[in-house]
Amino acid sequence: MKNCNNNDLLKVLKMETTYNELPAHNLLMSSKNDINKLFDYINKNEELSKLMNSCGTYVYLKYLGVVIFSIKENVQISHLSEFIQYLLNKNVCIEFNQNVML
Repeated sequence: MKNCNNNDLLKVLKMETTYNELPAHNLLMSSKNDINKLFDYINKNEELSKLMNSCGTYVYLKYLGVVIFSIKENVQISHLSEFIQYLLNKNVCIEFNQNVML
């Protein structure tokens, strides 16, 4: 992954953007830690699972060790901001990926 910190993520964190203004509707995520275990934990935690599901869906690519997260069209940017902030606090590298489609 080329750039974990970018202005587009910052706009989401500051809630200065909308779904239609996002550069892509898919996020590519990786981590030095086991990202699959992190998403398993999120799924088992009722509050985090509800937050994640309000933002979108994901697919874990085992052999690449990455997650592709598809953002829901009707996502509330405040929820997406909270979810992304949680992931960044867990040292997840996140970038918008315009080449991925699920």
